[in-house]
Amino acid sequence: MNEPIQNVEASVAVARRLVEAETNARVDAVRAIVVASNEVESLEARLRDAQAAHDSAWQAALRAGWNEKSLRATGARGPGQQGRRPRRREAASAAPATVGE
Repeated sequence: MNEPIQNVEASVAVARRLVEAETNARVDAVRAIVVASNEVESLEARLRDAQAAHDSAWQAALRAGWNEKSLRATGARGPGQQGRRPRRREAASAAPATVGE
């Protein structure tokens, strides 16, 4: 009975490609995490800067003679207040219609 002889180098090459593909996928996952983390840190820093600028502008308006009630009456949002949230579209929350309805 003659059994085929397996090519060692071909098997090693296949194994290497499989291991490298798995390693590359894992490294790409880490890359995505770090990129996202950097983006979060950058946006948090920008938010802190914007909040400080907002507070400074609010304080400048108060020093210029405005009072808080009058400023709010203009529609201006005071520091620390939540902004207006966009309304959810009813169409987006409704269940999609099926064909024939």
